[in-house]
Amino acid sequence: MTYVGTEYCTLRCVYFLYAFIGLGLWFNHIIFGPLNWTLRNRELCIHEDRTVNTDGQDHTYTILPPDFTDLIPTFPGISTHILGSNFCGPSKYLYILAPPIATSGARVTSVHIFIYGTVELEPGQEQSVCINESILNRMEWFRCAILRQTQDGRLIEVSEPVCFALSVQFRGGLGRRSYGAVHVMERHHPLTLGLRQGDLIAIWALGRAGYVHKPAGAWIKVVTNHRLGFLDWVVAMDVARTIAGLIIYPRGHTWPEIVGKYCHKLMFLFFEIPWCLNSLCNDWPWSRISMVASHMLSTVTPLQLPEDGSDEQPVEVALSNFIEQLLSPNGGKGSPFCRATIRSISLGQAEIDLFKIIVLLVTLDNVEYYVHIRHPKDEESLWPHFITCFLGYHGLVKDIVVIYRPGIMQRAAWEALDVDFTVELPSGDTAASQNIRSVALHLRDLRNRYWLSFWLNENWQWPISIVKAILKSASQTVRVQLQCDEEPLQIDKWEQTNEMLGDKVEGWKHAEGRTYGESSHCQ
Repeated sequence: MTYVGTEYCTLRCVYFLYAFIGLGLWFNHIIFGPLNWTLRNRELCIHEDRTVNTDGQDHTYTILPPDFTDLIPTFPGISTHILGSNFCGPSKYLYILAPPIATSGARVTSVHIFIYGTVELEPGQEQSVCINESILNRMEWFRCAILRQTQDGRLIEVSEPVCFALSVQFRGGLGRRSYGAVHVMERHHPLTLGLRQGDLIAIWALGRAGYVHKPAGAWIKVVTNHRLGFLDWVVAMDVARTIAGLIIYPRGHTWPEIVGKYCHKLMFLFFEIPWCLNSLCNDWPWSRISMVASHMLSTVTPLQLPEDGSDEQPVEVALSNFIEQLLSPNGGKGSPFCRATIRSISLGQAEIDLFKIIVLLVTLDNVEYYVHIRHPKDEESLWPHFITCFLGYHGLVKDIVVIYRPGIMQRAAWEALDVDFTVELPSGDTAASQNIRSVALHLRDLRNRYWLSFWLNENWQWPISIVKAILKSASQTVRVQLQCDEEPLQIDKWEQTNEMLGDKVEGWKHAEGRTYGESSHCQ
């Protein structure tokens, strides 16, 4: 099968990287039990009234036979035909089904899902239907639920269906759109909380009138945390000893002896490292894999915007992906949203005092959008936040950006905020330089030196640093409204704004940080 576009090929490379890792960990599956990891690599054509394979054979009520990465589980008394007839139908196909989850003595912490494929118009619809990313993203293309086996051997759904959004990008050709989706359900997600030993996770690919949905690949990984045992620590210490032996150059041996000893140690590592990954740190490798895949997808997918003020379709994206989508040469720099002008900046926190929140009101072609940046306090997850300094160059892994239009969502968001202050920027032509892309540039610079500022500056908070950087670069007349003031104050100099907020806002004076070299201070 041929895919159009280098970006789509990149997504396929990521998928096959997962498959390669899966084959490498096959020994782990044999020795230590199930990995709770399922791969599927098969293209289907899902119409509104039927499902066929690439050869045109009808599979509306039948499950396709497994391929080398696709292992449909079997149960005593339940055949794949029964699975197909019970869980498949017109416009709904059971695309991937995870084997029974093995969680004995462990706790499910997250579920990672990656899916890619294409959405095409039905033949003859190309000239009569006009579609864009927003229309496609508002449609439901996948559904996920938990299946559980009853005492009499039947499978039933025991959870509410979970839907997750796709990232759709225009491609060449008539009516063809390719997509990729990386979705992580953390431990607080209802589906993750509902998983039990022996449950299955099912994902249905859905069809829509006038479209041909062609899923091409998917994987599901259920991450569990195991209690550490004596044998786990023994293996970990042996891995450390083996790695030290590889690093220290052995003296008094010939080169054939050295090569033989290296190969012998690497053979042990091949068996021991999967054990350690599965027992000691099963969570973070998969989180990093999903983060990298989501990052790659963001660099090739333009940022989606909500169409109206409905609270049903706000756009939610990780902060790091938000930066990449705005600054990526493939879809960001030339997008209209990059020139959206900032009209106001608000800084506050949630009423439960767990999040620092920045709210930007931006205008694009006389249409208003709220950009809501949420930063969880470090105290909420202290050691996971600190440990991320060893895993990446920034600590903004839990920060979320939500974009919505004025309306129900906006009113609900503001009711839950305890606003410290709001700054209105001038609306003249001089404000044009302060657009949402300039915010993304500030965020990227701060992300690149996040840990330097975090460790070396006491009482430093990045949300305040970003707000201060934006206001400082505006250097124009602003209107500042503090929470305790009834009327906004007109301020025409940055020095006055900086002095007033420094006295009124906690953490404002620590926002810039001390200078550690020319590029280490936060501006």
